[in-house]
Amino acid sequence: MRKISETQYKKIIDMFDKQVDKEISAMTTVLSSWGRNSEIAKLTIDATSKKDEFMKLFDKV
Repeated sequence: MRKISETQYKKIIDMFDKQVDKEISAMTTVLSSWGRNSEIAKLTIDATSKKDEFMKLFDKV
């Protein structure tokens, strides 16, 4: 299996975080406009879980 450098690792994680943050922002806007504020907290928790799972992929390498 190919190893990645620390710089590559940080760049990948940063790109992933930015993408997830964009998705959260878009969904928050939609949910707010629909008056479904109660689902925003669940969305944030799910996104945090998604980030954690992604980082675990690199912990096993």
